[in-house]
Amino acid sequence: SQLRMTDASTGLFDAGGAIRNSGTLTLDHVDVRNNSTSSGGGAIANLDGGSLTLIDSIVLTNNSTGQEGGGGLFNAGTATVTRTTFDGNTSNSSGGNIMNNGSAATLTLIESTVKGGRVGTNRNGGGLYNGHTTTIRRSTFSDNQATNGGAIESNGFGSGQLSLVNCTVSGNLAISEGGGIH
Repeated sequence: SQLRMTDASTGLFDAGGAIRNSGTLTLDHVDVRNNSTSSGGGAIANLDGGSLTLIDSIVLTNNSTGQEGGGGLFNAGTATVTRTTFDGNTSNSSGGNIMNNGSAATLTLIESTVKGGRVGTNRNGGGLYNGHTTTIRRSTFSDNQATNGGAIESNGFGSGQLSLVNCTVSGNLAISEGGGIH
């Protein structure tokens, strides 16, 4: 069976439209859609010190209107995502589907799909904004859009570390630089 979390929103400056984690959390077969926040993580916020495991789940059409970004997932802790689809999430900031940012932010994405992510004007990483450490294996990024890094923006002001192994990055769009990866 599948847990569905829909149509939730947070107050001003509260992260995580549906889920806010600062402890240890495992989500398996969860459907998180149509949630919003005025901070980071329209669907899920995994805060500094948090440990998140997300398995066989769907994160769909969530929105972050705040500066922290991550329409689907905002990660400042440790997150491991396996066989999960992020689709059509948006952010007024960077990281349409996923924002991985913070001094301890570590994201591992395995056999997952990240598609249809959009960001605000002059923002980056339609699929993923990486500001610290991200490892991606056997995953697909498609149909994401941003100013820079249509699929992935890996920056972090010099601290962004990105590794992709056996991945597909296809059909993404950047208005300025790096339609796939910047």
